[in-house]
Amino acid sequence: MALTFVFEGITVQHAAELLLDTETTRADRKACRYTYLCSLQDFSLDLLAGDAIEVSRNLPSVGTSVPGPLEVLGTTVNGMGKR
Repeated sequence: MALTFVFEGITVQHAAELLLDTETTRADRKACRYTYLCSLQDFSLDLLAGDAIEVSRNLPSVGTSVPGPLEVLGTTVNGMGKR
């Protein structure tokens, strides 16, 4: 039985902003540190524990930064795709 984790966009968005050190949201990440760290923790645990990850859409642009497909451990996680 496969274990699939489904994320709403904001959890993945916050994790990506931390991993990619998005300059546009640096002040927000500093002010809301706990929220961003919880998102990264949830995403990391589910990435390690799950057989598949699904995300509702591609990650949106943040200011002038475009996270786009998120590369995690050599695997692309992008728009309802499996890892």
